[in-house]
Amino acid sequence: MTSLDSTLIISHSDLQQEDSVVLNTAIKLLSLEGVMFRLEDSAPEHAHLLILDDDGQGSRSLLKLSRPGQVKVILSTRHHTGKNVISVVKPLELSSIKSLLKRLFTLMQTQIKKSRQFAENSPQAKPIEPLTDTLFNVLIDTRKQGRVIEVSCDDYPSLYIDGIKHSLATNASQDQLRQIASLALEQLSIRDLSTDNFSVHSNDLTMISLHNFLWSSGIICSQGRLLSGHSIDKPFKLKAWPNFTRHDFKAEYFKLAAILAKNTCSINELQRLSKIPIDDIINFYNAAYAVGIIDDDSITQPTAGSDTRQVPAEKQGLLSRIADRLTLKKYL
Repeated sequence: MTSLDSTLIISHSDLQQEDSVVLNTAIKLLSLEGVMFRLEDSAPEHAHLLILDDDGQGSRSLLKLSRPGQVKVILSTRHHTGKNVISVVKPLELSSIKSLLKRLFTLMQTQIKKSRQFAENSPQAKPIEPLTDTLFNVLIDTRKQGRVIEVSCDDYPSLYIDGIKHSLATNASQDQLRQIASLALEQLSIRDLSTDNFSVHSNDLTMISLHNFLWSSGIICSQGRLLSGHSIDKPFKLKAWPNFTRHDFKAEYFKLAAILAKNTCSINELQRLSKIPIDDIINFYNAAYAVGIIDDDSITQPTAGSDTRQVPAEKQGLLSRIADRLTLKKYL
């Protein structure tokens, strides 16, 4: 009897009724041979295999959002190529799709087995700790809730933060801001202000973007700890390019942005593609989330006619030029 964990998940989109019937028949016949597939369209990002009709808008959207490691079977009257892409002429023929699924099952189960053996024989990765109770967490809540606060501590200038206008008023230098971000919450005094009080206190102070401090504090505070409620296995993409001129922007982040320019990835997948330490990827993810350029809401359920955001051509060209200098062109 085949165990549940040897069952592979198929998600499909835009199949014609006759193709859907043929696919379901093939799956039922294969189950009699112990080759187990399960159709599940509610969470395509978790599927092992996508079967898509390239005439459907939903399929085109799902293809753009698919993970690099997913196998994509594209039903079409023309030939498709790409990593893990298999082109199949439509309409489906029962014997052909049954034979293809059986071959894929064998190959994918072999790969899964090898991955498990590798994981079992590898040193155990350290568990990912949640990032809580830091100034960075306070700053995110302040921005989300539209609060106005004062952050003060001994030996440093106070910070006046407007979460509505996303601004920060202070006389602290960049080095002092970094030092304040690294302090434990117990060392800080945080109180709410009215907008009028903010205006009074911010007079004659330097006004900077809250996003710049969010980015820096995200990198400084994270230390490989992931924001609570987030997952290293959930796919995400970038809504926009990071601001490469910000302080605390490392060369590795160019590589991560270059990969995310063309791929929807989880943190784990991004680590495998980039070979960058996962702590650095988590720091990048937290900071990017804090400044609002992480998009993980549209990944789970792409719909027909959905607007998948495209990166402007001029920004793609800029990233390409940067990637050329960093030998990252293969990711674009």
